[in-house]
Amino acid sequence: MAYDRKMRQSVFELGDEQQVRGEYREKANNIFDGEIFHRMMITKEIIRPVGNPSLFTADKTLINGFMMEVQYMEKVNQKQQLRGQELVNQARKLIDDIKKQYHME
Repeated sequence: MAYDRKMRQSVFELGDEQQVRGEYREKANNIFDGEIFHRMMITKEIIRPVGNPSLFTADKTLINGFMMEVQYMEKVNQKQQLRGQELVNQARKLIDDIKKQYHME
């Protein structure tokens, strides 16, 4: 029962994560130059931009709002990683319990 409840909560939070990521992208669009950002993402790895280019804006309010989104998203990701590990542990325990109950090896 605990596994099922935790799994349902994880699925619910995925919807929240999509919203958070959307808000993050919106704020990033107001701060970073899209052309520079595109060049950074050409390969599978993020490439550091050459020459330390300027931000698209120097508006402290926009930058602060973006930083708040980054910090929130970081905590959401950390929480999901912990919950994911808890789900794996609970799933393993559930499998062990089922094997014992049905005398399986």
